[in-house]
Amino acid sequence: MERHDSSTLKLSEAFAQRHFKGSVFFSLIELELLKSLPSEYKLIFKDFDDYSLFHIMLSTSTVKALERTKKPLEFDILLLEKYPLMSPRIETSSSFGSPSLADGRDLLEEILGRKWTPTTTLLEVILLLPPFITRYIEESRRKETKNRIYGKFYIGEKYDINDWMTMSTSAVYQCKEFLEEDLPPKHFYMVISESTFLLLETEGKWQNMCTLVLYATLYALNKIERDLDTPNKVTFHWKTQKLKVSPHLP
Repeated sequence: MERHDSSTLKLSEAFAQRHFKGSVFFSLIELELLKSLPSEYKLIFKDFDDYSLFHIMLSTSTVKALERTKKPLEFDILLLEKYPLMSPRIETSSSFGSPSLADGRDLLEEILGRKWTPTTTLLEVILLLPPFITRYIEESRRKETKNRIYGKFYIGEKYDINDWMTMSTSAVYQCKEFLEEDLPPKHFYMVISESTFLLLETEGKWQNMCTLVLYATLYALNKIERDLDTPNKVTFHWKTQKLKVSPHLP
């Protein structure tokens, strides 16, 4: 197969030292492996202060069920400071199957089918994208995707609420949580995607960077109650907990 232009994979020595524990040799091995990708895989590299990112545009010709779709499938691989000792994270901005997975969740273990190890290469992960997409589409057609959560979010970590505000698959609401009558409410963002409910706490009022405190599949939701006396107060009843929030509903 034709190989794509390796210029998209040019990385600095500083990146190599930062993400490969000073082993430039090891990083060059990774890069050489990535250069072997066929032309159906397009990679763009971006470097930020706290992490680096590979943006992948995958031709739908690699997925039989999507061969007639022209728009490429897009994924981001995030490499954090301790990579490869710390696993990368993989997110998608493309929808395939139902419900959509394009809501900021980390799909790495779903793609690998196992836990991450430092000897796993990025090439291995990227080449597993087409079979993962095919598997999810097939499970979606069999209605099996409602039975479990795919991927994960990270409780206690910071997220940028603006990311969800730009996603067509998610809705974002400002809300307050009422735990006790004599205590002031806490300020939160409530995010609802096609399959997941997320609650993120702000430090003060409505800041972009929020801490994820809870997430659950919508299929675990028993019912939603709206207070007749206080119309903007909503109670969510879950199988394992009861949460009261007051979203700023339109």
